[in-house]
Amino acid sequence: MENHEPDGTIIKENLTDIIARKINQLPEAERNLLENGSTYVGLNAALCGLIANSLFRRILHVTQARIAAGLPMAVIPFLTANVSYKGFVSLPLNTGDLQCETCTVTRGGLVGLVFGGLYPVFLAIPVNGGLAARYNSALLPEKGNILNYWIRISKPVFRKMLFPILLQTGFAAYLGSRQYKLLIKALQLPEPGLPMAVIPFLTANVSYKGFVSLPLNTGDLQCETCTVTRGGLVGLVFGGLYPVFLAIPVNGGLAARYNSALLPEKGNILNYWIRISKPVFRKMLFPILLQTGFAAYLGSRQYKLLIKALQLPEPGLEIE
Repeated sequence: MENHEPDGTIIKENLTDIIARKINQLPEAERNLLENGSTYVGLNAALCGLIANSLFRRILHVTQARIAAGLPMAVIPFLTANVSYKGFVSLPLNTGDLQCETCTVTRGGLVGLVFGGLYPVFLAIPVNGGLAARYNSALLPEKGNILNYWIRISKPVFRKMLFPILLQTGFAAYLGSRQYKLLIKALQLPEPGLPMAVIPFLTANVSYKGFVSLPLNTGDLQCETCTVTRGGLVGLVFGGLYPVFLAIPVNGGLAARYNSALLPEKGNILNYWIRISKPVFRKMLFPILLQTGFAAYLGSRQYKLLIKALQLPEPGLEIE
């Protein structure tokens, strides 16, 4: 028995592909914010870790191992907050599992509070406690008084860290809201390349039917040379040149909308597009000639098939 992938998994993969394709249509700045927003949360967490580390070092009079203590207090909170934000906010958004702005804001705020604000402060306690014990920079308590000692030591640190923690929480919540709105904006963009496929298809299809197939089938086109010529012209104009000319306003409009290229002033528009289009037409020369030749061959082939059909005996006619 063959193993078939569940329909839910297939739909999930298709949804993820659609979202990724839509995100790629966004301007670079917005796309970077949507894809790399967790990095900013991680950087803020690293800053909180360094501030908390500095405060504990002052209280415990630790002057040694500045780099050895500062490095993990920056790197570990950065990685933790970065991965947590990606796992709880960015990834569910990009896979379609998170479809509520309030939920996105709440998740972002909680990640900023727990992993970007509180965690760096709690991490600074064992790091600086170990350094204080190693270098005897502060009088540490006996085993029975450890909890009360660290509560007393940590209170002024948490008071001073209150603003950075709230700032990190608010920033992560705002980032979640911003990413959600950018995703909605991306999903509302038209499918990339869709008009450039559908419009030339319909135009060439209808034109060939109107100029070649229909006149052949109605007996209005009775010359093979005329059929080949019509087919070649339809292939050249509607199947080759028209799609290239259509691409100019489509991509020009997108470039103007997203500021992806420096467009000219009104007086230089024609020269600008002639210069831009030249390399495109050079590269499209072979496909255009191929389309022209194919349409001409198709016209000849259809004409011969029609002649062959007309030479067949009438069905049901008895020869006496």
